[in-house]
Amino acid sequence: MYYEDGTPLERYAKVNNFMMLTRRKECISVNYNYLVKYMKNVNFDSGPGHAGIRQWSYQTCTELGYYQTTDIREQIFGHLFSLDFYVRQCKVIFGEQFKATNIQKGIKETNANYVGYKMKGTRNVFPNGSIDPWHAVSFTHSPAPGMPVIYILGTFHCANMYPSRAIDSPELKKARQEIDRLVAQWLAVPH
Repeated sequence: MYYEDGTPLERYAKVNNFMMLTRRKECISVNYNYLVKYMKNVNFDSGPGHAGIRQWSYQTCTELGYYQTTDIREQIFGHLFSLDFYVRQCKVIFGEQFKATNIQKGIKETNANYVGYKMKGTRNVFPNGSIDPWHAVSFTHSPAPGMPVIYILGTFHCANMYPSRAIDSPELKKARQEIDRLVAQWLAVPH
């Protein structure tokens, strides 16, 4: 299935249908209490689509502060999702120790450790889907030797991390094979 064909609404529907199939769901709940209950579930057998989202949220609350807010005054999305909303959500899900000052401290430590786009290191791979809006803030060219970038035409956010399916594009299959090859190579040679 190629996600760049069709009108914007048709492309959105294709991505949404894929997400529903992957998670074995028929709809997406927009109920906040359901989200909190879902995010507080610490069991690994919570079903498809659950693995990783709690961990990602915890990482966001402790070291990234990676929130999509509507705090900017002149934009089209309204103003219902402020930074304070996400800080309060961290507290509700993970505990009272999550205050804006603690999150800010974690962000500063992360930026100091990884130095943003001047990141140094080896054994890092950066897969990016062409229709993932986040690819614009990722590495699109290798920042250093041992840190390859894999650009995957026609895929969306984290598509390379989902289970393989028969209808996956050749580009996605090739990207997964390259990631597998790199990780196997890195694990086989001591650092």
